[in-house]
Amino acid sequence: FLVLFLGHQTIHILWLILILGTRNVSFEKILKSYLVVTGAIFFLAFAASLLGVIENLQYVTETRGIRNSFGTIYPTDFAAHVFYWIVTYFYLMGERLKSWHYIGTAIVAALIYYFCNARLDSGCILFIAILYGIGNALRKSRTNRRIKHVWEHTWMRFGMLVMPLFSILITVMYRKGSRGWDAINKFSNGRVALGKTGFTDYGVKLFGQNVVMKGFGGNTELVNDYFFLDCSYVNILICYGIVILIIVLGLHVYCCYKNRFDLYFLYAIALIALNCIFAHHLLEAAYNPFLLAILTEGIRKPEKHIKFKPFREYMGLEIGGR
Repeated sequence: FLVLFLGHQTIHILWLILILGTRNVSFEKILKSYLVVTGAIFFLAFAASLLGVIENLQYVTETRGIRNSFGTIYPTDFAAHVFYWIVTYFYLMGERLKSWHYIGTAIVAALIYYFCNARLDSGCILFIAILYGIGNALRKSRTNRRIKHVWEHTWMRFGMLVMPLFSILITVMYRKGSRGWDAINKFSNGRVALGKTGFTDYGVKLFGQNVVMKGFGGNTELVNDYFFLDCSYVNILICYGIVILIIVLGLHVYCCYKNRFDLYFLYAIALIALNCIFAHHLLEAAYNPFLLAILTEGIRKPEKHIKFKPFREYMGLEIGGR
């Protein structure tokens, strides 16, 4: 049934197998395994590229200088691996994070910007340190109890649909030639215009369609007819269809509700949601291990002072109200 329903989209079948295989397994063990396995492979590829064992693809641009891929197929892929690894590490560390973690992450963001010129990924890596730093500072604060209370309940109500729907709405509304829209498109490095082209040329199907994309990566030759849907949400909507997008967003909301007492989990999901506005790695297990939290056992239990409201209020819904 699944094969007939999903057709050629085997990535979803693989995700289903992975998710079912994690039932009642400790999410902490999964993430630690992810850090060890992906970290080891990533480090070996990085070291091999520096030693000349494998090629370090270098992309030379007129305005952005030399961009190193360090063993991956493209500089942004290298930066994305770093981003997801650090997010996972910060989540596991949680309240044990120290000042040197934040400083070290800021340095890593600067190095990624300098050697890979992956500007948006560098910003996302820096946001990891900022968000977890603010969260831990408020958690340990004894004077700002009101601010702490507002912070916790704001994150509890934080809808994971906001950034995905915002990115899709921006793409659909984009109008070439408008100064404001062109500024947004420039900030996204042309991703908004490419997404708009995807909607115009292919439209949206219920169960997806075959979209021919041609991007950079794998070699340093220039691509004249470049077309790639970098935004994860736009990519899923156009390539896999409305049904799959709704399922993916629904699972993310469920994960957030299931782990609503774990603010560190909500920070990680928010950072990933932000990154996926500019990157297409949401459904790639080699990058994002947090979708595996659906059936796993949570890491942190609710703190006594946190009292969350029912699910319908968490979603901002009032049923049968006066």
